[in-house]
Amino acid sequence: MTGEPCARAPLPSAHGLTWDQGAGIACIICARPLTTGAVSRGRIHGRAGAHHLDIDAWACPLPEQA
Repeated sequence: MTGEPCARAPLPSAHGLTWDQGAGIACIICARPLTTGAVSRGRIHGRAGAHHLDIDAWACPLPEQA
């Protein structure tokens, strides 16, 4: 982690994410389970050969929103 809040940290690649991160139920940055207040970070685009690995990225809320 970069020291920035998860909602502002640079997005990782789609490769190597956990199943929960790819499904949007864990933070895309720190992998903690998400509950209320999750922040949409957009889409991460990736490929493995002919397979699309595009996912919707969700992160922990900013500290002042927690």
